[in-house]
Amino acid sequence: MSRRDRSLYLWQEFYAWFPVHPSDESDVFWLETVWRRLSPVSGQWEYRSFRDDTAKQLEMMTRVL
Repeated sequence: MSRRDRSLYLWQEFYAWFPVHPSDESDVFWLETVWRRLSPVSGQWEYRSFRDDTAKQLEMMTRVL
């Protein structure tokens, strides 16, 4: 496996220009920055936001209904 292939398994910053559902979130992210990597088990892209609980609560409080 080349160095380039191994780098796909590391988390990389990604601008979600299409809707994605991060595994650590309950909502869909679209047109914002998330993290992604190629899953070594399934071979599919995985997405995460890596936001802490404080950031999630702040976003929920400022969300317009």
